[in-house]
Amino acid sequence: FRVFGVQQESSMVPLNGFIEKNKPIVEHYFNSLVKVDEPEDHLQVNKYMELTQKTKPVILISLHEISATHHLLLENIDDIADKKDKAEEDELRVILKDLGEAPPEIEEEEDREIQLTLTNRFKVDVEEEDKNAALYAKTKELIIPVLRTIPVETSIHRLHLTDVLESGIKFAKETKNTALFDQISKILENIAVLEKEGKLSKNDRYESFVHDIAVEVTNRAAIREQQKREILRLKTTLEELRRHQNYVNEQIKQYQSYLQTAREKHYGGVKTKGRKPKKGQNDKMIVG
Repeated sequence: FRVFGVQQESSMVPLNGFIEKNKPIVEHYFNSLVKVDEPEDHLQVNKYMELTQKTKPVILISLHEISATHHLLLENIDDIADKKDKAEEDELRVILKDLGEAPPEIEEEEDREIQLTLTNRFKVDVEEEDKNAALYAKTKELIIPVLRTIPVETSIHRLHLTDVLESGIKFAKETKNTALFDQISKILENIAVLEKEGKLSKNDRYESFVHDIAVEVTNRAAIREQQKREILRLKTTLEELRRHQNYVNEQIKQYQSYLQTAREKHYGGVKTKGRKPKKGQNDKMIVG
């Protein structure tokens, strides 16, 4: 935003006060236009919630918006979709391939809004975390506090992970810090397992592993925020599952009660023992 100049736009100068006063309101308006919630949060759809949803989410969208979105995705697919190998093609590319060519643009007089039910094109599968991946993450968590504890030796010109850990063992022995010594020993043990499983390589002196640690430390706040959202989604899904379990248990009780009542009504008035015979049923005819 800029105010009008006295020389070039003197007739518009009286509006400068109005512009300055309302500048924050306009900025807030435009910022809110581009601030969009994550679809998982707005529509309550994620890999956990989809397992418990009884009804699929529905959005209201116009035919023109569908056509325009399809055209924009096709035109910019290389910029917004990952380029993976043929065996593992990007999900967005798969969907666009299924849809084919974009429909023609919709004229204004033919445009209308429709309710669109959202369905996941791909199989929802919540897999347990891989054992090696869990060990990889656990080892990173063990290393971070160790790196903060160990004093850096000036004799190490280029810091490699193995050099730092060896220096840490030496420092732990000198200071008789058994906790630090045990922690570094556990790290070295985990690294050996990860290297055997092909998750780490000694060829690059574990540089890729150190890079991952650096990225995690740098983005720790964002990662923790993401983890909080993930935990919240899990808790919401768990609550939904428990409510559904209570509902099913209540239905089972009602069904069992109904069956018991039906049995009592069916067999309640019938006596199988001590029933009196009808009159004349056991009479014998005597012939003289």
